[in-house]
Amino acid sequence: MRAVRLLIGLAAGLGTGATAACSDSTGPNPDALAGAYQLTSINGQPLPFLWLFEDADNQVSFVSGIVTLNADLSFVDETEFSVTEDGQTRTDQLVASGAWSLEENIVTFSAEGGETYTMTWNGSNRLTQNFQGLILVYERSAP
Repeated sequence: MRAVRLLIGLAAGLGTGATAACSDSTGPNPDALAGAYQLTSINGQPLPFLWLFEDADNQVSFVSGIVTLNADLSFVDETEFSVTEDGQTRTDQLVASGAWSLEENIVTFSAEGGETYTMTWNGSNRLTQNFQGLILVYERSAP
């Protein structure tokens, strides 16, 4: 049951839907960030990343993830999980879509349901998210 509650918390943290946003007028052009960023590691470990709970019967494995930032300031954030709870395993996918904005190096994602979350942009090809103490790193391939 704990795995389900934490996964629901994950869904709330990622958000769903769409709202309006804008980029910082003094920041880079949205084209500089536009592209698909693949989830490459969590806490320095490659995927799949196993997230264990207090009891070994409940766990979430991050299988894949991709954040797509569009130049029109919209985004789609997709994450695939394998959830094992009480010996039963299933695959779930969370998809958040909405609008993003940039201020300095902080990308803020705003979702239709009112949820927001942030990632740090390294100025080039990497987004980093601190999610409940896990450090998720997303990388964009060179065009």
